[in-house]
Amino acid sequence: MPIAPGQQLPPKDGGTDELITQLDPASRKVAGWPRTLLLCSAIHSGVWGVFIMAMPELAARTYGFARPPRDIHLWQGSGLFITLLAIGYLLACRDPIRHYGVVLIGLLAKTFGALGMTWAVSQGQVSKNVLWLIPINDVIWWLPFALIVRNGIRAESAADDAIQT
Repeated sequence: MPIAPGQQLPPKDGGTDELITQLDPASRKVAGWPRTLLLCSAIHSGVWGVFIMAMPELAARTYGFARPPRDIHLWQGSGLFITLLAIGYLLACRDPIRHYGVVLIGLLAKTFGALGMTWAVSQGQVSKNVLWLIPINDVIWWLPFALIVRNGIRAESAADDAIQT
């Protein structure tokens, strides 16, 4: 049910989700691609994260290190971080618009992770052979994650505007 200009329609449960639905029911019908994409990202990140934690030496070689890091537990910690992102994507895939903040954290992690790896290669800390991982682990997610974040911000802004009027 659309609301008239100046009419305020309070959400049933006190949350912005209900108000967004009342303002524009189509806005809650999230297209299938964000959910599917976040599920794929959860699986992808989960596999990489567990790989790093369970087989840190092999993972380090895959990432281009000549030898595993001396403090292997720190390397495994990065695997834990990636696994936690996977859990976040899995939770967010149920309602990507509502949980766009989780997707934003993932977008930032994938952006700064790629920049950090590129910097490490430029400093000679990691073999340039690792650069093949950046497109498949990071770059492929930038645009769709950015679109999900944009749509989440727009939906939240529309709900805030409706509450204030």
